Amino acid sequence: DKWKNHFLPRTRLSFSTMSFIKAMLVFQGLGMARGAHHGAHVCNGPMEPLIPGIMPGASKPKIILAQDIDWPRYAYLGVPPESDFEVAGIGHDIAMGLESVCNLSMTVVEMKWSKCWGNAIIGKGLEHGEVHGCMTYTH
Repeated sequence: DKWKNHFLPRTRLSFSTMSFIKAMLVFQGLGMARGAHHGAHVCNGPMEPLIPGIMPGASKPKIILAQDIDWPRYAYLGVPPESDFEVAGIGHDIAMGLESVCNLSMTVVEMKWSKCWGNAIIGKGLEHGEVHGCMTYTH
């Protein structure tokens, strides 16, 4: 926690957002360890944890994250002209920004927070592997 303010003195990111960024950096590290650097792809299997009914990425990991849409400005459903009724907010923006720096294919979907986490336990949606992870802005 002491480093958060040292590196990001003017940015107010929640612990959840910082953890999300760290997790994405780990995904990038996994790709580097598998030989994905310098364009030499050597992985013969899926590059990400499998989700039932979802084809894995062909040339880079396909990561599917979920967020609720109940906290406007931070997590909401975008409407035209901003977006075509897709999830939006800071979590979505950070996830989509990772595509350009981590060689990942990111998808953000809507999921009620209770399917991610509730009553100090992992929600059924996350537990059953409907998505790779859940995210939102909190403070």
